[in-house]
Amino acid sequence: MVIKSETNSLDIKILLILAFFIFVSAAAMDVYIPAIPSIQEAFHTNQENMQITLSIFVLILGLGQLFSGSISDQVGRKKVLIFSGCCFILGSISCALSHSIQMLIVARIIEAVGSCGITVVTFAIARDLFDGKSLSSAYSLINCGLGLSPLIAPIIGGYLTRWFGWRSTFSFVSILGVVLLLFAVFTVKETLVNAKKISIKTLVTGYYQVLCNHDFVSYSVFSIVGMSVFFAFFSVSPFIIIKELEIPEYEFGFYYFLVGIFFICGSYATSKLAQVFSNYILALLGVIGTIFSGMIMLFLYLFYKESIISFIFPSVAAVFSCALMLASGTGGAMMPFKEQAGSATALLGALQFLICAIVGYWIMSCEQQELIYYLSLSIISLGSFALFVALVMKSFSNERDRLIKIK
Repeated sequence: MVIKSETNSLDIKILLILAFFIFVSAAAMDVYIPAIPSIQEAFHTNQENMQITLSIFVLILGLGQLFSGSISDQVGRKKVLIFSGCCFILGSISCALSHSIQMLIVARIIEAVGSCGITVVTFAIARDLFDGKSLSSAYSLINCGLGLSPLIAPIIGGYLTRWFGWRSTFSFVSILGVVLLLFAVFTVKETLVNAKKISIKTLVTGYYQVLCNHDFVSYSVFSIVGMSVFFAFFSVSPFIIIKELEIPEYEFGFYYFLVGIFFICGSYATSKLAQVFSNYILALLGVIGTIFSGMIMLFLYLFYKESIISFIFPSVAAVFSCALMLASGTGGAMMPFKEQAGSATALLGALQFLICAIVGYWIMSCEQQELIYYLSLSIISLGSFALFVALVMKSFSNERDRLIKIK
């Protein structure tokens, strides 16, 4: 991988590698989901402890980005990527060898440390290489790796569990980590031009400066809402599809496949539309689509018989819409930053995953027999908040233009 030239055009080879990195990071969350019942039975533990293995991963993924982003700004992208890859492999192997739920949780923490570093460095590399509209297009194509994980990882995990047992799911992730590490060592070259030594005071000041940027705060809301809607579906769908709708466990991965297809379509559509429309317009389209999807899901739940079709149909519409928000929101939030790309990416990622963890925890704490109802309310509420922010942004922009004309 080399630094992009001034033409700033998209390099498919680079983007495929970065998308693979994101896929590997996301697969650590997706591939073991079908194995959760088997793990629960093997360790003789309860559902709450199994939920911790997912929640702790998301929390570490969010908090860890605050440090890995700034570190990558100091020592470079490649070193952090290699270290993160090693942690990822170590954590995955430890998960496969776990003999208790406590050991599995600790191993998931190590795995999450590696995953968060991989995620931050991947998007920071993209920010180093691309700019302008090409940056939004690059983020959209990289996010296809995120959509590809729920597309195929649960299916792979289901069959691995059925044929070889639950430990094979973590062994598979370990192999992906080894491939990633080989790319990091032999293919990826350093993309950070000017590395800087950063003190804790400078780090805090840098995060404060990022948070004071109006565009970052505004567009990050779209990105966070898009990610939260996707994660909300991810968290509750196994319980809805398997328990409420009584779909066999080995089949539910195919419904993830369908959802992943629409997420990829949304990301790809954003990459093309970003060449014509602004990030604001694309985010607004995603917001409107999300709200309507949540309303349709709620209407079908309240007035029609509960079925897999009535659940999946509005879900894929919501996921498509949140892909629009996620890509355009991330592109808009990162646009003002070049030297602080790692720190800005880390802060955005931390906010995304922390809010995702809160949303997921809230939904899972609700009545288990009415998860579709609470999921639809969450989608509508998140979308409505994003719409409010979009309207405030428009009002602020109009007022700023008016003041400029007066001056």
